[in-house]
Amino acid sequence: MYTYSGENLLHTFCTVTNLKLNSEKIKFIENIRQNRNRAIHGVGNILNTPNIIIIDILKAYTYFFGKDQWFNDIKKWNQSNPLFGYYDWDFESIQSYKFLDFLEVTIGIKQINKFLNFELSGRKYLCPTCFYETNSKGQQLMSKWAFLTPNKPFSTMLYCINCNFENEVERIDCNIKNCMGNVIDMDGICLTCGGKQ
Repeated sequence: MYTYSGENLLHTFCTVTNLKLNSEKIKFIENIRQNRNRAIHGVGNILNTPNIIIIDILKAYTYFFGKDQWFNDIKKWNQSNPLFGYYDWDFESIQSYKFLDFLEVTIGIKQINKFLNFELSGRKYLCPTCFYETNSKGQQLMSKWAFLTPNKPFSTMLYCINCNFENEVERIDCNIKNCMGNVIDMDGICLTCGGKQ
């Protein structure tokens, strides 16, 4: 087995693939190599800022495989676990929202938006599908990854980027005190606060 040095990886990559690298990708890869050297050899403080590493991973996925692929691969990785589905396939498959929550905390919505095809600019809502799966197991879901499609004041369809389901909703005011929500699922749950109407 032979290990290629970082300086030779680009040359090797271009030799074995038909993909073309532009100067932006070459600069990006060289920057990763330099950051790796700083981290491994103790020069600099790159390990103190994990968001740089996370963004680089997402950029690499996007450069070479396209938007959304990183999230699709996370879901496939989760589902490839030999124990996946023994408890409940539907419940376990929606647990990918935890990865989205982690990214939201570490790099923020604006950064996540760069690596997804779906536009995340709009108010976030609870997804009825994820909400009911979680509640059916005695847990409470407060993670919001569903968005109105289209993002208009009278839209009645809600798309969840976590479970990839689209749900019909009603646009009526929530009757829970201090909740300003007006997106209610067909079973009478406010998708802003999670309260039953």
